[in-house]
Amino acid sequence: MLVASGDAPTCRILAAHAARRGWKVRTARDIAQAWNLLLEQPFDAVVLECRGPRFDGLKLTRILRGMSGPNQHTWIVGVTALHPRILGEADCLRAGMDRFLLKPVLREEFFQALPERSTV
Repeated sequence: MLVASGDAPTCRILAAHAARRGWKVRTARDIAQAWNLLLEQPFDAVVLECRGPRFDGLKLTRILRGMSGPNQHTWIVGVTALHPRILGEADCLRAGMDRFLLKPVLREEFFQALPERSTV
């Protein structure tokens, strides 16, 4: 799993939750770094910050869904602290994300948003 957020505390918390559930986790400090990691290796799941200053998770999701390769169909969970009227679940799903979570992300909601693990 790849967890990417410019919000370091959120990134650490979500990565720790995933690791406790047995996921092998890589973290990225922003979406640009996540993009580089996604070009290097396949991931079973990706957790992305929906909005970023230069390059955001919505744009990265559209790119991944439009290209061929091992991460084209990777499970993507978007997270945001923005009010749902500004950025909502429909926006994330339209971009190609599989699930959407609002911050603060509760542990059980996070686990429910993740795919079934068959190849982790």
